[in-house]
Amino acid sequence: MTWEDFCTYFTDVSVCHQINTSFFTLGKRYIETIFHGIWMNSESRGDLSDRAGGCANFKESCLCNPQYRIDVPDDDSEIIVSLMQRDIRERRRQGVSYLTIGIMVERVEENRTFRMHQLLDMQATSDYISTRSVYLRMVGIRRGRYVIVPTTYAPGEEGEFMMRVYSAQQLNASELTRDKPSVGLLPCCRKQFTCVTRLRLIGGEQIMASNSQNAGNR
Repeated sequence: MTWEDFCTYFTDVSVCHQINTSFFTLGKRYIETIFHGIWMNSESRGDLSDRAGGCANFKESCLCNPQYRIDVPDDDSEIIVSLMQRDIRERRRQGVSYLTIGIMVERVEENRTFRMHQLLDMQATSDYISTRSVYLRMVGIRRGRYVIVPTTYAPGEEGEFMMRVYSAQQLNASELTRDKPSVGLLPCCRKQFTCVTRLRLIGGEQIMASNSQNAGNR
């Protein structure tokens, strides 16, 4: 095929990289975790159940998106995230276009089990592109807990997505679905929580474990 013919018949070129997840390999192997989700507006816009909050430019709503927790066990780790939306090629003639999508990653407290409601410590963001899939590779990641937030660029845009997370280690990955602690079966006997306290230890000296059970947590 001549260069002129190539330019006539093709408009885009995609270069694909196949990530190695096979058990039967001598090279570096990645463990794959797959999530399926949806960006969706609630019946009452601005409600906690909103799941279409847009990107970090929209600070009031960007955490109203699906959130996924991962635990990175070692320092200097590598994490790869791939976000894909549904193929629309058959609907392009109807004027349908891809959503502009991207990924943001926040470092959070190691004991966090509830959804984030404030931006804490942004670690990385992907490019936001109107395309079927986007990709984010992070290297030199420190040990700790992180939250991955797949988003559209603008709030209120709805659609389905699939997100893949790759790492050489097990990440104990799961979706964060709860916004706050539950009251329990007997709400009349328990008070609801009134505040959240977040402590950040900057440094310390001569910290001794009080017993052998805590010796590994210095």
